[in-house]
Amino acid sequence: MESVAPGFYKIRSRYFLLLTAVLVVLLGVTFSILPYKSMAPAEPEYVVPVIGRIWSWQIGPLQNRDGTPVQAEGSALVLPVGEPLEFVVTAEDVNHGFGIYTEAGELLAQTQAMPGYPNSLVHTFTEPGTYHVLCMEYCGIAHHIMTTTITVE
Repeated sequence: MESVAPGFYKIRSRYFLLLTAVLVVLLGVTFSILPYKSMAPAEPEYVVPVIGRIWSWQIGPLQNRDGTPVQAEGSALVLPVGEPLEFVVTAEDVNHGFGIYTEAGELLAQTQAMPGYPNSLVHTFTEPGTYHVLCMEYCGIAHHIMTTTITVE
């Protein structure tokens, strides 16, 4: 049986502590430079409440972050181009899928509309125009008519 050199375990424990310290420092440096914080958009100035219900969408009115309306209740919803908007999406009855499409049929943004749970979707419209909102989750026999439009100017 081989004998262990004197001080071997002392060196091994110091090596382990040094390696652990280096890994902790590298982990700390890595977390501090992760890009996710810098990639997050600024908190949008405007909020657009969205409620899905069988078989229609109630969108708006456009509000400031503090909840004060920017547009009068009942007026036609017109959203600003180039401004980040936070769509707060929920449902009254069953799950729905909230999808925003261009006139050409390209999907721009989507989230789930669930009863009792508001989902937040931040989107910036880069071009003025008419955009279509479609339900992306089967919600019953008239699911195909659950559409509306959004005007962006």
